[in-house]
Amino acid sequence: MGAIEMRDFATQLGKISGFASRVGGDVATNIGEMGILMQVARQKGGAGSAAQAATSVGQFMETLATPAKLKKYEALTGHNPYADATRRQLQSPEAILRQALLSSGGDAVKLHEIFGKSDARVTTGAANVFNQAGGGESGDAAVVKYFDSLRSSVLSLEDENKAAAEQMNTAAS
Repeated sequence: MGAIEMRDFATQLGKISGFASRVGGDVATNIGEMGILMQVARQKGGAGSAAQAATSVGQFMETLATPAKLKKYEALTGHNPYADATRRQLQSPEAILRQALLSSGGDAVKLHEIFGKSDARVTTGAANVFNQAGGGESGDAAVVKYFDSLRSSVLSLEDENKAAAEQMNTAAS
């Protein structure tokens, strides 16, 4: 999986899997997307451990449930982060990040105003990829490429379930 080992990912699966239902689409796929956010936080955003990365993912996913943060996001990006009119399911985390990065120009202060300090490891990680590629369309393309590379290495749900079961067996021993 990259920066986060499978056994470490398995210990954090419970912390991140609950957020998968908040995103439009297939829950099993969305669990993988939460794993990608963990990798972004760990590899590029400065999270020191899988636990810290998982906490950052949870905080990132909670951000837009706050009315004040939602208004700031919509004012900056001109986009509704929700996938449906009822505002029950978010767009993909990647789409939310990309809209924010393009609209802010990768400006850490603007991103911090929306996403705050607590989930900065996810947004900082994505912003690092975006800014290192020069921002703008090049930065956006780099973020897409980075997410795609992580997506190709993320565990399948079957693998995640095996890892979680293995972790539970180890803990029981």
